Amino acid sequence: MQQDAKDGMACLRVIEGGAAAPVPDRALPRPETPRPGAAELAGNMAEMFAVALMAPVPLEALGDPHHRITGPGRARPALSEVLGALRSLAWFDGAALPDGTLGAAETRRRRLAWNGQGQLTLSTLLASGVRAHALGGPVSRLWRVDHVVGTPQPGAGRPGEDAPMSDWIRWCARHSGAGLALPGRSAAAARPATLGALSAHALAAPPSRPFHNVALSALAKGVPLALEAAGIRGGARLLALMAEAEARAAHVAFGAAGRGDRLARPAVTAARMSVWLAQGERGAAPATHRAAAAELAESAPELLGWMTAAHDGLRRRPRCRPALFLPLAPRDALPAHPADCASHAVVAGALATLLKAMLDTRAPAVLELGPRPGPALDLGIELDRLAADIARARLSAATHRPAENIHDLRTGEAIALQVLRDAVETGNRDTVLELRDFDGRALRLVGHARHVGRGRATLQVDRQAACWPQQAAPPAAHLTAVV
Repeated sequence: MQQDAKDGMACLRVIEGGAAAPVPDRALPRPETPRPGAAELAGNMAEMFAVALMAPVPLEALGDPHHRITGPGRARPALSEVLGALRSLAWFDGAALPDGTLGAAETRRRRLAWNGQGQLTLSTLLASGVRAHALGGPVSRLWRVDHVVGTPQPGAGRPGEDAPMSDWIRWCARHSGAGLALPGRSAAAARPATLGALSAHALAAPPSRPFHNVALSALAKGVPLALEAAGIRGGARLLALMAEAEARAAHVAFGAAGRGDRLARPAVTAARMSVWLAQGERGAAPATHRAAAAELAESAPELLGWMTAAHDGLRRRPRCRPALFLPLAPRDALPAHPADCASHAVVAGALATLLKAMLDTRAPAVLELGPRPGPALDLGIELDRLAADIARARLSAATHRPAENIHDLRTGEAIALQVLRDAVETGNRDTVLELRDFDGRALRLVGHARHVGRGRATLQVDRQAACWPQQAAPPAAHLTAVV
């Protein structure tokens, strides 16, 4: 801005970009598509076969390695036998691939399949990209507060940030079907009994609904907001930040789904592997896929046999032997389309991260999980489990691979940190927010107040200064000058 001098007075010119500058336009993450090698591809497909076979397992039996799967087909493998078949693959065997064989990103993804002792377990198998040795049980208890109070209406306009809480409650009902659980007025969602039923339930619901229900239940029970110290007060502001994070996450997820370099869908890869192994036409397959199919046939033949028996039990009786087609469902079943759940893991990663930071999770909280008050919950752990459940549902539907779940959950996490950073800087107060990320690391968001304008927020990972996600270097100095 510049004003011409009059009557010999000095000219005042303000250089834009000072302390009162507008909110920075932070670019949304543009994640790179994971490129699995042969060992990871074989491990990913084997993991999807295992999850498909485990669909009939009751939720309470998921931690019992001796439980036998009673699904279609004559085979009745125990969960420990399925686990043993996976461990025979190089991807899950810690000693099979020496250091330096894999890239850094592949190594990080591979280690997520192990517990603290470097072994694949039922818990790590079901963790779907979340550091599992701290999760405990395989399924989140927060599904018990998930209920439906309205029919979602696509495109429902969200209220303004200053709108009252009542407007935001009505918006939740219109947008995702979530709402306050009022006796006699709320239609409770179905309570899935098996792993497959839980996956179908998670994909049928809007990805934000369970998180909206958790937020509303926590607010109703008086769980304090950690962000109040940053000047962000009230449940309405909490839901506004969740809506912003969801919108950004969906934008990024659908943009990635439309990219030309995206990976082939797992159902397509499974069908091709069935043909290659049955007809011996491995020469026509890409080298990576050929090597992955060969490892599955040589190292885990029992897993392929169980898949074939399951298809026979469904009376599909495909001509290919082995039959590895996904999803493992009756012929007349309508499979989920990849676009239907393209945003589920990114949105789940974003909203789980936001709630871990915004709700005070330092002390266990008591939520209404049934007709009687239940035990106190560690909300941080339960939110991680909830995100893992939603990501695992995409494996059951054979729309996405494990590597994509790992990738998408962390993309959502980066988006949530971006939203939190803007909120802390806008609040312009000295504050500290603490949470654990999906890799089990301790994150600290530290807000530094300034005398005017926006504050400044920094990120620490395990008490060490770190760059914000999607930021390669610390921001440049901000200059204000009056001449």
